[in-house]
Amino acid sequence: MTFKRALALLLLSSLAACSAARPAKSVYKPPTQVYYAQEAGIQAIALTPPPADGDPADKADFAEMLRLQETRTPEDCARVKREAASGYENFFGDIGPFPVPVPPEAAAFLKRVRADVGRATYVFKKRYARLRPFLRDKELKPCLPLEDGYAYPSGHSALAMTFALTLADVRPDLRDRLLERAASVAGGRALGGVHHPSDVKAGLELGRLLHAEMAKNPSYAADIAAVSKYALTEVKK
Repeated sequence: MTFKRALALLLLSSLAACSAARPAKSVYKPPTQVYYAQEAGIQAIALTPPPADGDPADKADFAEMLRLQETRTPEDCARVKREAASGYENFFGDIGPFPVPVPPEAAAFLKRVRADVGRATYVFKKRYARLRPFLRDKELKPCLPLEDGYAYPSGHSALAMTFALTLADVRPDLRDRLLERAASVAGGRALGGVHHPSDVKAGLELGRLLHAEMAKNPSYAADIAAVSKYALTEVKK
């Protein structure tokens, strides 16, 4: 065997070993399971469509994002990074009705609500296929990790609003605080540079419409009643 052939075989062997050691890339599976909303109801939600590329509303999105980019502080970016891991604990753990860690029955309920949000968000992201803003304007420098997937509507915003309204069904006296927090979480997605402001607005709209759809299911009211026993009697001011 010649030296060149031996070297080539050694290189091929090394590459094969590296490939075998590299973990397989996970394959995205679109969410299909719903618990409270009906699939037909989700498909029929009359969500406001996104502005067309280049129209005045679209241009206003970018003007606002550049303004936010210029005025945001390191503290702002630190806050939205904490909220990037979506869920009850990061969104509402300090003001919500459930203790942290969330009791298993209540956690399972929130997981079902989240599944409905995931399905609805997927349906409309696929329907409108709007690119992320940082892919459309290279002047944008997000302070959040770049995300794959389409932009419209914002999934974080939809989840924050749906959770806020659901938690308000558990503790109606917390409604105003929960809705204020949902709006803050949603706004962080534009401030962080990963969503257009209109994506955020649509996510909040979807959360409201989806919650109304979920509330039509008698199982939703039954589960609200079942998990209400885990609600804290006192919540931080």
